Amino acid sequence: MAPEVLEEQGSTAQYEPWNLILSRELFSIVTRDGDAKFSDFVNYMLQSLMTAEEERKRVSFPIDGSDLIETDVFGTRYRTMFQDAYEVVGGYGELYDTHLETLVSRSSANQINGDTAAMYSKALGNLNVDDPPEQKSTTIDDIQQRRLRVGIGDSSIGDSPMFSALVNGERQGIDIDFAKAVSAALFDGDADKVDFVVVSAADRFVKLRDREVDMLARVTTLTMERDVKEENSGQGFTFSTPMFHDSIRFVGISDT
Repeated sequence: MAPEVLEEQGSTAQYEPWNLILSRELFSIVTRDGDAKFSDFVNYMLQSLMTAEEERKRVSFPIDGSDLIETDVFGTRYRTMFQDAYEVVGGYGELYDTHLETLVSRSSANQINGDTAAMYSKALGNLNVDDPPEQKSTTIDDIQQRRLRVGIGDSSIGDSPMFSALVNGERQGIDIDFAKAVSAALFDGDADKVDFVVVSAADRFVKLRDREVDMLARVTTLTMERDVKEENSGQGFTFSTPMFHDSIRFVGISDT
């Protein structure tokens, strides 16, 4: 830090110049657009390696592939996909120790779940693209001819009021404000071009599939089954980056 900055902060700490740059880049596995199933396959393969390490820490003794779950979500041929991968490379911890620990000691965001349950904010990066690819979205085009429809919960039927509640005839809660933010982004700052549709835990994905709502903002947990093939609707859905990590159990919510 420059001496002027230290002085402004009232710091008298010793410092010295350094010729290295510290950064916290988010490296990811990348797949092509347009094949959601393969992208899901790769993503959950990575998640399984992290889950294996969590399980090993939980039980405090070595585990083998048979300790991991089986799944038919990608078809019966891949029922043991998580177990097979673990038997070959181990969990995420083993991968890190083998290839990176001697170069970059594991800490902070590279720990499983980080140091706490807090979310790690992802930078948007440089959005100034000289020749952006043509982006087509029939959903956006359709919404802009009408209004945004958002599926929400309701405290009157047992959902948590901190996410969505009707107070003096007005919807309030974090899900409500997020929906208004999407409306503002779609309609040049107009946050009120959104219709709220109360959906239940049982019918929310069916209504999303049938285009009765454009998106769900209803205390909905991201799971592999819902991402790839949700049970009630028979199809998979696209989930955003998690907006809330549930570290407590809310009274009245039996199915998030």
